[in-house]
Amino acid sequence: MKIFAIVLENKISRIISLKHDIMFYGKIFFRRTEQNIMKIPSQTKPAIWGAVGGAIALAVVGFSWGGWSTAASSERLAKLRAENAVVAALSPICVSNFQNQPNADAALSELKKISSWSQGDFIAKGGWATMIGSTSPDSAVAKACAERLGMPKT
Repeated sequence: MKIFAIVLENKISRIISLKHDIMFYGKIFFRRTEQNIMKIPSQTKPAIWGAVGGAIALAVVGFSWGGWSTAASSERLAKLRAENAVVAALSPICVSNFQNQPNADAALSELKKISSWSQGDFIAKGGWATMIGSTSPDSAVAKACAERLGMPKT
């Protein structure tokens, strides 16, 4: 079955058989014939599969041992480092607040009697981990403050 189309070119109408033609905006774009079909060499298929396998192996090695990371894991790591930096910066303030209270020695001996699991809660309830401009104590700062107060001075 042949499909016929009328193509206007230079104001002359003519009928063109479109059985093997590809039309593009009313003009013949590419004439397909059996002679110009691309022939792929037999060595190409293994080479392509080797390239795909190599890309997969490169990705596995890169992400597991090469130090590559995704944006999400980098963001998570940056957030964790920022939180640790804030705790490290605020815990000396908490220690100073604790030591500047009138009954610091009695509070320190009471802190040492408490188990290490609840020492952070003791610091938080005492208000020493509440920073200026904050309404509630930071639990991470309170735990770091309790650890610093419990360490022997060197």
